[in-house]
Order: sequence, then C-alpha cells, then structure tokens
Amino acid sequence: MDGLYLFTAGLFFFPLSHILSTYFQKFIFTNIAYVDRFAISTRFVSALQALAASAVGLKVALTSTDIMLHRQPVLTQYACFGLSYFYYDVVVMFIEGYLDEKHGNPQGDLHYKHVWSKLFKKKKLIILHHLLLPIFGFPAVTMWRRSKGDFFLACVYLNEMSTPFLSLKAILDKLGMRKSTLYVTNGVLLATVFLFCRVLVYPYMYWCYSRYAETATTEFLNCIIFWNLLK
Repeated sequence: MDGLYLFTAGLFFFPLSHILSTYFQKFIFTNIAYVDRFAISTRFVSALQALAASAVGLKVALTSTDIMLHRQPVLTQYACFGLSYFYYDVVVMFIEGYLDEKHGNPQGDLHYKHVWSKLFKKKKLIILHHLLLPIFGFPAVTMWRRSKGDFFLACVYLNEMSTPFLSLKAILDKLGMRKSTLYVTNGVLLATVFLFCRVLVYPYMYWCYSRYAETATTEFLNCIIFWNLLK
C-alpha cells in the first residue's frame, strides 16, 4: 500500500514541478518563447529525478555491508515513486512535440496523430524504454530479485548521475550559451561522469561480486576444514 501512495505522490510531484518551473521562468527568461520554457522545464524535472535517484543509489552503495543480502527499503520506495516519472515523461514529450510543431507553423492544421507519429520516429528508443521499463524493470526491482542485491541495484541507480549534466547542456543550448565557459565546463563534467557512472560502474560491479564470491568460497572451505578437524 505504501508503494501505491509513493507512486501517486510521484504523479503529482513531477507534473507540478514542471508547471511551476515553466511559470516562474517567465520572470527569469523574459525573452524566450513558451515552447522553449516548456522544454527547459522538461530538462529541469529530468535533472530533479536523476538527482533523487543518484542520491538514493549513492547512499545505498556506500552503506551496504553485504552486497548480496543487505536490505535497504529506500531503493524499493524510490522505485515506486520514480515509476510515475516514466509515464509523465512520455506525456510531456508529446506535448513538447505538439508545441514545437505549432510554434513552427502557427496557422497550420495540426493533428495529434501526426505529432505522435513524428515524435515516435524521432524518439522511438526513449519512448519504448519509458513504456517497457515499468512493465519489466519495476517487477524485477521490487519482486523478481527476491530481496537480494540492493548494492547492485544502487549502482544501476548511479547511472542517473550523468543526466543533470545532460539536462544542463540542453538548457544552455536553449538559452543560446553554446560558446560559454559554463557550457564547455559542463561538457567536460558530463563526459567524465558518464565514463564513471555509465561505463566503468559495470566492471566495478563485476569486480565487487568476484571478491564477494571468492570470500564466500573461502569461508565455506574454512568451515569444512574446521568441521573435519573437530571430528
């Protein structure tokens, strides 16, 4: 039941954050169109979700005492909360596509089917990821792994650490700051964090498990030897 409450909270949190961000931007970025403010808000909420997931993952990864058996409920709790983000993001991508088409052709007769078709061709992998991950990924996180491997799931959450930098890159691009020092610095940080959190984290997980398996095997053999000595 707690999972349902968290999922419902996410259904309110992500859209509300987007609405508030879009509203307050008109006082900050006075010279950009609504469609651009909407797109910036999409990136802003994406960064919020990524920061939350990364914080949960980092906390669990750093405090796990047993990489297979140590249970930390915050992982499953955030999975329930973050599940709503995937549905929210598909809707927002469609609205953003519609606004973009309308902005480019204000007098044109725009059909929702055309917008969806164009959006799906352009972002097919992202849309399929957002639609299928809740179907297969959520049960895997909450049930199929049988309460084991919180450490490894936390490491997967760390993949999201590069997303805020990716979002900032898109926001700076919308603001016409591609040649700024901030844009270049963010690009370097994005490449660095991406390398560690989306590439090297997987060999690191294999290394951690190999050490864990080796230790478990050694302890098992020691128990056998000790038992034989007692006989």
